Amino acid sequence: FLLKRFKSAVACNRMAAEINVLRAFQKFDVNRDGFIAVSEFKLVLERLDKSWRHRDVHRLFRVLDVNADGKIDYNEFVRWVCRSPGVVSQDMDDFRALAKSQASGASPLEVKGMSIAAKPQLKEPTSQAKAAVQEEKALDEQDRDKERAQENKAQEKAGEQLKWQWPWKQVNHAFGHQLWLCEDPDITETEVFVPDFWDEEFDRTDLVKWRKRALRCTPALGVFAGQEVLFECAQHPERVSVDGRDVAKERCGPAQSGADKFVSDCVRSLMASSRQWPQAALSKSKLEPAPADAVSVSFTVLADEAMHFAAALPRTASFAELHHVAAVTLFQAKVFFPDGFCLWTADGVTCLPARTDIPFDQPCLQSRPEKSKRSTMPAPRDTHDMLDLRIIEVTGEEVASLHLPASVGSEECKKHLFELKAWEDVELISASGKIFQAPLTLASLQTDLGFSEGREVCLTVVRRHMFDYVVVPFGTQAVAVAGHGVFLPGAAPAKPAGSLRVGWDISKKSATPLAAAKMLLKTNGRERGRGKAEKENALELFPELADCDDLKDVDFSADTGRMAIQLFDLGSGDLFRSPVRVTSDGNMVGGSHYTAVCPLQANSATVRSFLFLSLERRSTGQDWFRLASASDNRSAICFQSLQELADDGELARSGLCISSF
Repeated sequence: FLLKRFKSAVACNRMAAEINVLRAFQKFDVNRDGFIAVSEFKLVLERLDKSWRHRDVHRLFRVLDVNADGKIDYNEFVRWVCRSPGVVSQDMDDFRALAKSQASGASPLEVKGMSIAAKPQLKEPTSQAKAAVQEEKALDEQDRDKERAQENKAQEKAGEQLKWQWPWKQVNHAFGHQLWLCEDPDITETEVFVPDFWDEEFDRTDLVKWRKRALRCTPALGVFAGQEVLFECAQHPERVSVDGRDVAKERCGPAQSGADKFVSDCVRSLMASSRQWPQAALSKSKLEPAPADAVSVSFTVLADEAMHFAAALPRTASFAELHHVAAVTLFQAKVFFPDGFCLWTADGVTCLPARTDIPFDQPCLQSRPEKSKRSTMPAPRDTHDMLDLRIIEVTGEEVASLHLPASVGSEECKKHLFELKAWEDVELISASGKIFQAPLTLASLQTDLGFSEGREVCLTVVRRHMFDYVVVPFGTQAVAVAGHGVFLPGAAPAKPAGSLRVGWDISKKSATPLAAAKMLLKTNGRERGRGKAEKENALELFPELADCDDLKDVDFSADTGRMAIQLFDLGSGDLFRSPVRVTSDGNMVGGSHYTAVCPLQANSATVRSFLFLSLERRSTGQDWFRLASASDNRSAICFQSLQELADDGELARSGLCISSF
C-alpha cells in the first residue's frame, strides 16, 4: 500500500532515494496506519534530538501538513523530503538537519553534511528577549496541555470500546423507553469511605461489591424524548457518568436487583421535569399501549371553553410521568403550552408536584373502591332511528356495546352503563374531547362532531373521582376551592353566607397566607411536647373572621407569577386543634412539633393540604408530604372526615404527622 503511494510521488527520481524515503516514513508512522500523527512525529524527532521544543515540533508539523487535516500522509511526506534541497544522504541525519533548519526558520541550503552544526554563541539576551522566551514557554505549555487532553480523550475512547465489549441486552419498560443494558460479568470490589452523619468517630470504610454497568436509553417521554443518553458506572460504585458528566448515585449491588435499580435510577433521572416541555421533545414522544394494570386518568384544560382528554398509565407511575403523559396527550390533540402547566386534582384540594420518586397514586388521593355488578339488559327493538353505541375505556378495552335510539341523551346512556357495570359518577367523552351532555344526543354526536361512520357511535368512559386532574397553564389565573374544583376567577363560587373561608396565594416556589388565613394561623405554635388535642370554633377565637373573604381583595390583573389562589371553606368554623409532628422518612425519631388547627369536617386530602400550607414548609415546587399519625410517620392514613378520628380519641393519644419522602 505504501509502495503504491510512494510510486505516485513523481518528484523522486532515484530508486535508492525512494526506498530511503519510504523507510523514513515508516519510522515516523509508528502505528502503521498510513499516516503520521503529531504525537508520532514528535516521538521520532525527540529520539533523534532531545533538544526539540514542543512549539518547534508543532510548527514543523504545520509545514508538512499541507491540507491541514491534522495528519501527514505519504504524499505530503514525500513532497517535503524530495522537493527540499540538501537531502541526499540515506541517513536519518538528513531529515534531522532539514527539520531543524525549517523549524528554526533557517534556509535548507544552509544545512550541510550529515550532522547538525553546533549552535552559535549567543549574546546575553535582553529583557525583551527574555519576555519573548517566557511567552514562548507558556505557549509550549498550552500546546502540551492540548495534546495531553487529546491523547487522554483518545485513550478514554479506546477504553470505552474495550470496557463495554460485553453483550448488550434490551430491557422492557412500562412507558416504552428504548433501554439497552451492558454488564461486566465479573464482580468488582472497591473500598468506599462512609462518613458518619453525626460523629467522625464512627466513620468507616466499606468493601463494596458491584458490577460495571452501562445503559443506553432513548426515552419515550420527557424533555429528552427521542434522544439517546449513555449512562456509565465504571469507575466507582457511587458515581455514574451521564454523557461525560460525572454525577453521584446510590450503590447498586451485583445481583439482578442491583441491575434493576441501576436502570430505574437512570430512567428516573431522565424523567425529571420543570413542568415545561420543548415542542421538539413532544413531537418525538410517544404513548405506548397501556399495560393490563393501567388505570384511566382524565385531564380538563382550564379555559373559557374547557377541553377534556383521557389517558392511561400504570399505578406505579410517578408524579413526573403523570405530567409527561398529560403533556403528550394534549400535544397529540394539538394543545401546547410553551410556558408549561401545573396539574391540580379536580376537587381543587391539591397542586401536584412533579417528583420522579413518588407514585402519583397516593393513599389520600386514591379513588374509592369499585363496585362489581353485572346484569343483562334486553336489547331495544331495532328500528330505522337506532344507533350502535360502543363504550370503551381509555386503555381501548370495550366496556359495553348497546343498541339505542338516536335520540338518547347522556343521562340515559349512563343509566344503561350503571346497569351493566355499576359505575357511578362517570363522564362520556367524544373523540374530539367534548363531554357528552345535554342537549347533545347520539344523533347529534354522529352528525355534528363527525367522529364515527355508519350507524355506530363510540364514546370513552372516564370515571370521576378516580384520577381526574385539571391542567392550569402557567400564566393563567386560577382559583382552587378545596372540595369544589378549580375555576377561572370570574367563575369561582362565592363564599356561602355565614360560612368561613381562608386562602393562600400560591406561586411556583412559595405559598403566602391571605388575611383570614394569617389571622387563623396565629393560633398555631411550636410545642416542645405533644401539645393538647381539642375542638375549637374559629368564630369564637376571632369573631372578625365572619366578615373576611380572602378571595374578595385579590388583584387578578397583576402578573405576580401566581399559579392559583387556594381557598378552604371552613363552614361554621368548627376546627380541631391537634399536635402535629413534622419530620421526614429519614428521621426515625425527633422532628419538629407544633399544635395546629384543621377543618373538623374535612377529609384526609384536605387536611393534608391545609397542614402543608399552614406549617413552616410552604414550598410548592416539588414537595410532597404524607399525612400520617405521629406514632407512625411512614404509614399514610385516610378518612372521610377528621371528625371520625377526633371522636375515637386517636388524635388525642398521638396526633397527626406530615412526613416528607
